[in-house]
Amino acid sequence: MGEDSIMMTYIIAGGIFVFCGFVLYHYVSKLRRGESCCSEGEEPIKKVHVADRNKKHYPYEIIFFIDGMTCANCALRVENVLNSQPGIYAKVDLGQRKASVLSKEPADVSALRQRVRDAGYTVLNVKE
Repeated sequence: MGEDSIMMTYIIAGGIFVFCGFVLYHYVSKLRRGESCCSEGEEPIKKVHVADRNKKHYPYEIIFFIDGMTCANCALRVENVLNSQPGIYAKVDLGQRKASVLSKEPADVSALRQRVRDAGYTVLNVKE
């Protein structure tokens, strides 16, 4: 290989490196601005608010460990699906990939699991 071939290899490798750095920088800055990986072109998600937020009124607790949540919008979708059920007060922790579900009556775990599945996420485990 001649010096020209080696130089061309370095130029191409450098160009690929710069391109990958630009893509990574753009993605990270997008996430920092509050945009997410799955919200492009969609209406902003509105949070479903639970009328009764007094945790003392919810004697039952279930923890759902959920896979597939990659951003704050994913967590909000799961939280909304759960909070739209009567007698349920849910909080989702994206970092721990779990949903803490409080209920006023014993909850139908399989129905809640199906609601999360219908929203596009996978319930890995349930702790009652």
